[in-house]
Amino acid sequence: MSDQGTGGDVLLDSGHTERVTEYALGIGRVMGIEGDILEKLKICSLLHDIGKIATPKEILNKDSELTESEWIEIKKTSEVGAEILNDLKQFKDVVHGIKYHMSIGTAAEGFSA
Repeated sequence: MSDQGTGGDVLLDSGHTERVTEYALGIGRVMGIEGDILEKLKICSLLHDIGKIATPKEILNKDSELTESEWIEIKKTSEVGAEILNDLKQFKDVVHGIKYHMSIGTAAEGFSA
């Protein structure tokens, strides 16, 4: 989720999840993924940032560059998301997608998508 720092309530870019889902499904289709696996990819993309509910709004809304400790908090969101879904039987096949979605491309110089 792309945050838009306002200093007030958390304002998340409502289009972020839809864009991630569109990109993921497009890439999946090009790769020849179909059926149940494509549906699981869709669920992963829709829920990929669920762990951000445990992230302090001050971090999500921050206008300036994140500190090292703030980046640690952001990086925890994938693990938190996986923990949230882990005990829900209907999500057992997508937990790893949630847990590892931030393992690539989260260098301190940028956070996007």
